[in-house]
Amino acid sequence: MPNEEFSRLKTIRAAYKGHCTRDVKKAERFLNAIDKIDEAELVAIADRLNRRMEEIIVMDNQIQTLITDSNELEKEIEDALLFQDEISVWRHRIIKFTDANKTQVKQFQNDSKLSHTPKFNIKLPTINIKSFNGDPLQWLTFWDSFNATIHMNNELSAIEKMTYLTGMLQGEAARTIAGLPLTTDNYARAIELLKERFGNSQTYPN
Repeated sequence: MPNEEFSRLKTIRAAYKGHCTRDVKKAERFLNAIDKIDEAELVAIADRLNRRMEEIIVMDNQIQTLITDSNELEKEIEDALLFQDEISVWRHRIIKFTDANKTQVKQFQNDSKLSHTPKFNIKLPTINIKSFNGDPLQWLTFWDSFNATIHMNNELSAIEKMTYLTGMLQGEAARTIAGLPLTTDNYARAIELLKERFGNSQTYPN
């Protein structure tokens, strides 16, 4: 009949099972939104359940080899398998939940990027302003037309104004702002660079 080694193994296994049960209850509270979800802790719980079950299975096998009564052995095996199945279900529930959360976060990030990324293929109405190639003598003429038609037009966004501006520059003027990406902030920077390079900012309105 069961000896000292048998009793020792069952005591150790009971402690391992107790830890697994506490982790399962904690995961259940997270997944049912009873407690504030801590995804890092959920991942840690899944990892602990996996490691502890490996140890429990080893002890299950050792305990089963010490049982001589067939009925007791059958019950021991059935109980062991049921516990393994229960832990396996919870591990998969945790993994499925955390994977779904990662997918949602990634989708949100992608959607956020799309909604905040300027469109480079903006199609705007044609406005007839003579292009500016970098000749300082022509700057004020160009700026007066651009300022009145586009720069002061409150119905246009900064991105749209930047699109018009880049389409009206040639040669040295185009190269002056060539390194600026098409963004709202860079429109003001582009105007500043052009004024500094080709004209006197005090001679025309902002």
